[in-house]
Amino acid sequence: MNFFHIPTLIILGGCIFCISEKHFERADTIQIYWTSICLFLVLTVYFVCSCYNDKNIFPQKKILNTVCLIGVIEIIYSIFQLFGVVPDNFQYAFFSGSLNNPAVFGMFMSCCDLVCVYYLIKTTEKERKIWGYLTVLFAVFILLSNSRTAIISSCVGAFLILSIELVQFKAFFGKKKNVCLSIVVIVIAFLFLYLYKRDSANGRILIWIVSLDMIKERPLFGWGANGMSSHYMDFQASFLNSHPNSPFVMLADQTSNPFNEILHLSILFGVPTALLFCGIVIWAIVYVSKNVKDNKGLVLGFITLFFIWCMFSYPLKVPFVWLMLLFIFLSIYKNLTYHRSTKIMISLIVICGVCLYGLVYTAFYDFKRISLQERANVEFNNQTQKDYEELYKDLSNDASFLYNYGAMLHLYGEYKRSLEVFKDCSKYLSDYNMMLLMGDDYQQIGLLDSAIACYNRAYQMIPNRYLPLYYQMKLYKDNCNTDNAKVIAKEILRKDNKFKKSKKVQLIINEAKQCLK
Repeated sequence: MNFFHIPTLIILGGCIFCISEKHFERADTIQIYWTSICLFLVLTVYFVCSCYNDKNIFPQKKILNTVCLIGVIEIIYSIFQLFGVVPDNFQYAFFSGSLNNPAVFGMFMSCCDLVCVYYLIKTTEKERKIWGYLTVLFAVFILLSNSRTAIISSCVGAFLILSIELVQFKAFFGKKKNVCLSIVVIVIAFLFLYLYKRDSANGRILIWIVSLDMIKERPLFGWGANGMSSHYMDFQASFLNSHPNSPFVMLADQTSNPFNEILHLSILFGVPTALLFCGIVIWAIVYVSKNVKDNKGLVLGFITLFFIWCMFSYPLKVPFVWLMLLFIFLSIYKNLTYHRSTKIMISLIVICGVCLYGLVYTAFYDFKRISLQERANVEFNNQTQKDYEELYKDLSNDASFLYNYGAMLHLYGEYKRSLEVFKDCSKYLSDYNMMLLMGDDYQQIGLLDSAIACYNRAYQMIPNRYLPLYYQMKLYKDNCNTDNAKVIAKEILRKDNKFKKSKKVQLIINEAKQCLK
């Protein structure tokens, strides 16, 4: 074990492989809190040890070897997953590994691949073959992940490392002819990646356009911590309502993230916060270029990876990325000349302590909420409802809790109370499925106009879906309003939809035809 770092193996291993098929949300929550608490514990230990000038507290080479070891284990896990030996957490992709999403799997593979590229150049002749094989292995699984963000980021990161560390590479791009040729190759590659999954790319463009509309309305201070989840779908509904013939109508879907961290920060906390974030990234690049000596190319590669992920994905929500940022931070921190100040050290330790307390406090309520949800899924009785009402006092501003409680009440026929909870939830969450549930709640208690309004709002949010129209048609039929039922039936038959061949959609279309007869 001289080549590996045991704390990294435990921390990153727990972060990557905390999975459960039956208790998905519980495992996901454990993963988040495990990574967060470990991160602040590592920082606390590092700050305390650095007071005593302990130079071996951050063994970079061992840490990076361990990251690649976990990457290899993740590949083995994903192969087992392909053959059904272990559960598949993401049914729409061949390779997602233990990370529940092929995009996140690809991100982790690109991180490992960068380490291999770096050591392929920097290591001894003896080890070079091993790092070469690993580079190819991780590159293959980046392609198999089918993640364009992972492919782009790993290519750019590897290019950066080669241009910093290899003299021959610098010489090659010193010629104008080679630079022009490279630009042409890059343009063709980007065009291919766009055309390869055009609908997905255009869907992102729709999200960015709507996100910009949100930012325009509140550019300075944003919409608050729940701004994206509580307002995005309303803005999407308004945009699609005012552009009914837009090709984006077919691509609209439920989303709670703009797939761009700069836009996300602008929405939540305003443009100045997003600019501050960009400024920190630029400062980190400049500082590492000028002052960091150990693993300079790799640290710059990691920063580049992270920034590209930020442009097309949601890395700040991914636990293993927090550990990568910790590595970058410690690589920079150990080169700072003023970090030995006792006052600064004490302040940092106190901040870490406060963060740890806050994490433990919020974890207590999160696990209490998840335990109650799992109990309610088995049996929703008077005691369960009483426990929900008790927890409601503490989690009345938690969208996940409110949505789950409202859905449970709806499922067991408590329609009036379900509506009350959903109305509270709507302050923190604007959601297509919640609109449908609220519509059914209204329908069950006889407020038909309100039910129609909810179904119509759900349809405006995602106009390519059939269910909102179907529920309106059913409501009109059940209440002998034949004329309106036929109007909706005609609209269903006119609809163009990418899911038209699905069984559920075919049943709705057939019922609309029957309605017209």
